[in-house]
Amino acid sequence: MDPYIDVHSHDRTHGQAELLKIVNIIPEALKFRDVLPPFISSGVHPWNSGDYADAISHVREAAELGMLSAIGETGLDRLIEIPLSLQQEIFEAHVRLSEEFHLPLIIHAVRTYPEIISSRKKLKASSPWIVHGFTGNGETMKQLMRHDIMISFGVSIIKKDNTAQTILNCPAEFLFLETDDSGADIKDIYQKAASLREMHVDDLRAMIGGNFRKIFPFRKFFPC
Repeated sequence: MDPYIDVHSHDRTHGQAELLKIVNIIPEALKFRDVLPPFISSGVHPWNSGDYADAISHVREAAELGMLSAIGETGLDRLIEIPLSLQQEIFEAHVRLSEEFHLPLIIHAVRTYPEIISSRKKLKASSPWIVHGFTGNGETMKQLMRHDIMISFGVSIIKKDNTAQTILNCPAEFLFLETDDSGADIKDIYQKAASLREMHVDDLRAMIGGNFRKIFPFRKFFPC
């Protein structure tokens, strides 16, 4: 049976045998290779868009060494004071890394979905993109999916009625689930998602496992 897959987490703890999670690591911590979780992503978050050159070099080195499962999280956030032009420059640097190393891109997006889509078209990106922690509406979700951008839902499906409604309309092949930094148990999020979609949680695990195998470089860890 496929494990519970947490596509974006900040929790490094282990202990659940049937769980596979992609743990987000800040670039500066990538040098501590002996204590890193087995599956990691790394990138410059838009909230940390100051002196980013060294951080991106750490991400590149980790990608060259085959340490990364994904690039990011990175992205665009209209609610912070850092100029959107600088955020865009950093985001596009991550897009290029994602393309070069054929790794999925984990995206933080706050009121910047048009800019995210525009960047995908501008850079002719073909690597898988996942907008994490999605809380947008159904129309926004459709626009992202038209450009082959996948959607990851988190604890908001438990806490927000509008997000719970949106996940009902998410096509199976675009769907992921996550805990982010919520402290929630991914099993609770799976149970809620399965209940909303009126399916057995084991079937949901198989569905998301199929999506995971398609876009992450982990085929050897799963039965085909």
